[in-house]
Amino acid sequence: DGRVFAAEALTNKGDTEDPYAATEVEAKFMEVAAPAIGTDAAGAVARAVLGLDKAATLGGILELIDMK
Repeated sequence: DGRVFAAEALTNKGDTEDPYAATEVEAKFMEVAAPAIGTDAAGAVARAVLGLDKAATLGGILELIDMK
């Protein structure tokens, strides 16, 4: 019908005013990491990172990412 719509984004996705949801961050990590290290390993790293607040040491995550 000839109408034109325009909009302006005032923030970028991921900014403090429009942060990513935890599920979006995890999905992006899996998208990038899984092709490089495999789905199982990427999932293990993701779970280890999400459990860091309960971990007594960083040993488990360091072993997973082979930095130990």
